[in-house]
Amino acid sequence: MIKAGKMFNHENDLKLIEEWNDNFDLYAVQTNHGETHIFGCIQVKTSIRDRVGRDDQFSKNAMESTFWVAEAVLNGDFFHMPKYYAMVNGGSVTYPETTGMVFM
Repeated sequence: MIKAGKMFNHENDLKLIEEWNDNFDLYAVQTNHGETHIFGCIQVKTSIRDRVGRDDQFSKNAMESTFWVAEAVLNGDFFHMPKYYAMVNGGSVTYPETTGMVFM
């Protein structure tokens, strides 16, 4: 859709999305007044540990560029561990504030 000129994000955002092509599995889009925009980047993993171990920086980069980021995992048991809980909710030394990530 980007190459076909059907996405109406800012040109710089579209370039970033093309660079991130291999880092995210899905994108969240919304159409308003006939213009479609990407507003979110989604990673789908088998476990939260798999996602955090390799892909944390991709999410941080996307959020710094004002995108919403969500993670979908099949095994969410690790989410209850303090390290991963703090990534979403803040409250730890490493993550004193929420990162803005959403885990599903």
